[in-house]
Amino acid sequence: MGLVIMWFYAVHCMGQITPRSLVTADYFNSLLASVSSTCEGKSFYKYDDFITTAEAAVGFGTTGSDDVHKREVAAFLAHVMHNTGGLCFINERNPDSNRCDPSYTQWPCAPGKSYFGRGPMQLSWNYNYGPAGNDLGFDGLKNPEVVGQNPQTSFKTAFWFWMKNCHDAIVSGKGFGATIRAINSLECKVENRAKAEDRVTYPSIPSPSHARRHKRRKKQKDQNKFSPEIEMKLDMDMRVGVMALVIMWFYAVHCMGQITPRSLVTEDYFNNLLAFVSPACEGKSFYTYNDFITTAEAAVGFGTCSTDDARKVEIAAFLAHILHNTGGT
Repeated sequence: MGLVIMWFYAVHCMGQITPRSLVTADYFNSLLASVSSTCEGKSFYKYDDFITTAEAAVGFGTTGSDDVHKREVAAFLAHVMHNTGGLCFINERNPDSNRCDPSYTQWPCAPGKSYFGRGPMQLSWNYNYGPAGNDLGFDGLKNPEVVGQNPQTSFKTAFWFWMKNCHDAIVSGKGFGATIRAINSLECKVENRAKAEDRVTYPSIPSPSHARRHKRRKKQKDQNKFSPEIEMKLDMDMRVGVMALVIMWFYAVHCMGQITPRSLVTEDYFNNLLAFVSPACEGKSFYTYNDFITTAEAAVGFGTCSTDDARKVEIAAFLAHILHNTGGT
């Protein structure tokens, strides 16, 4: 997780924030490095396709202040990582229908075609494939498969959907929740809350220590007899490369006035991190918020010196090292 935090925070020293300055080829490829070789997305999602399409999307990561630029890029990546299982999947897994809504007569479904989720933003339904194809130059109704076959087209549909449905919400300050509603409003219902929370609580650490933690996870599986489904979730948590909770929380805080350790790291936030720690981990009951915040506030100068940006960087860096050193507490 240190990679994500430090990359996004350190970049404030580099001048004008743009998608390319936030997401470099090295950073993007470090996310792919954590993807299993058995994943279809491993060779499908490429930096050049991402950044070329990002820079062609007028206004993406360049609207408003630098903080807004960061927030939009972080939000987009958070959704992509959630939708693709950490850049693992291209096509929706086990779709329960062909995603054809006949009430949209302007975009009639072609015989034998399915409009299930494909690509970084999991473009779905005939009423999205049709207009996306019209705007981007492919036949979305008769050839929806191209979204899962052509990487450039795939990323273009992701940014097409984002700019039409999410861009205004994030740059106008409506927040990350508004983008969840735009992408999948069903997740906003109480019974589906877990799916929405999954978009903003990735406890992953895309770093060289991933392999070591994966081995520990495997050992835990052997010791605790986790089911294959639970083990897949644990492994996926380790692979996902963007921790939206960290990014969004730290960046949104700039609206809250004076930055302090307590304003950045609240009890709810700290406990959200602990919630993803296995009960088998010794740190689950050892690390507590009160101990952390009391000691942080007693450390004279910690997270309170210089500018607000400098305070964010210090606190983010400290947490990054903690999570790295403890394997995610």
